[in-house]
Amino acid sequence: MSKRTGLPKYTFLDKNRSGSERVVLRRPGQPKIVLPWPPLTDRFWSAYFAAIGGKPQSTKVIREPRRVAAPGTLRPLWEDYYNSGSFKQHDEATQRDKRGVLESILREPLEIGKPLTFEDCPVKSLNRKLIALLRDRKMATPSAANKRMKYLHRIFRWAISEDRMQTNPVDGVERLQRPKKGFHTWTLDEARRYTDTHPIGTKAYLAFSLMAFIGLRISDVCQLGRQHINKHGVVSKPQHKNRKRDAKMIEFEMPEFLREIIDRSPTGDMHYLVTERGLPFTIKGAANKIKDWCAEAGIPHCSAHGIRKLASVVGAENGMTAEQMKALFNWSSSRQADTYTDKANKKKLASQAVRLLTGIQEENEIAPRTGSAE
Repeated sequence: MSKRTGLPKYTFLDKNRSGSERVVLRRPGQPKIVLPWPPLTDRFWSAYFAAIGGKPQSTKVIREPRRVAAPGTLRPLWEDYYNSGSFKQHDEATQRDKRGVLESILREPLEIGKPLTFEDCPVKSLNRKLIALLRDRKMATPSAANKRMKYLHRIFRWAISEDRMQTNPVDGVERLQRPKKGFHTWTLDEARRYTDTHPIGTKAYLAFSLMAFIGLRISDVCQLGRQHINKHGVVSKPQHKNRKRDAKMIEFEMPEFLREIIDRSPTGDMHYLVTERGLPFTIKGAANKIKDWCAEAGIPHCSAHGIRKLASVVGAENGMTAEQMKALFNWSSSRQADTYTDKANKKKLASQAVRLLTGIQEENEIAPRTGSAE
């Protein structure tokens, strides 16, 4: 079963010409087969196993009549939100993610073992207790639990703006504490191992350089091309992240050494980073490729995101201010920059304190002595 969709192997959600959802089974080298709707019913499983066995029952969508949701329940609220400008302002990937999380909430039973689901729950009945219940059912994965809270807060905030609700039931419900580990931050030793394995003149080195030396995200590295650099060497391109909600421009002067790296690397024209077939990388494809390059260098635990974190750490430890980091990494607030500068300052102050203590020890002859005790 797919962890992402809950569907069995070889199946995926699709839409027909009218926009209705359907489940399609597609195996390598075999024709596409449309399975009965809704998924995971007895009729669905019967058709699925027959198709896997080479005896498909039908390629026609068989739909059971959709139960009409009662007015004032969550289902109509969800559907109106999906059609709102607040939802559609996001790019397709974000819409799919939000819809997937919100739909999973509607399928949750109000009580374990009982037939009623949150789809049937009246909007007026929502309270902090029910929100906490939805959160706690994802307690094993705190990030997923908090994502539920985040998306619920936004849909209810929209509902309040539409006079569909008076208060937001998510307010006052605490998020779960997430492990602070996050993406692994590359060390300088890991960076050296990577660049020793993939020297200048390789695509791997080019991808690393664009993130490590000018702080680009992998999404912007995939798009960067000659059209974004003018004759004076100034880079100007729209930032990919939040491009629909909060459009920003990435603007800086390209370092001469980096222009030389680009000139010595195999590149495309409109996209510097391209596949072996000369096509631009997708964001996911580029991230996976960098993981492959990391594995080749003996650092399989490293990823593309960790390169920017390395650049942040090195910048902070070498005196880069929070405002400079905000400008370089295109951060919207000082909070992220403060994390790195605070750590760097503490490290520097601690080192200074150690030197002071060493001087005090020597001056007062309390430094550790070697030799046997009398």
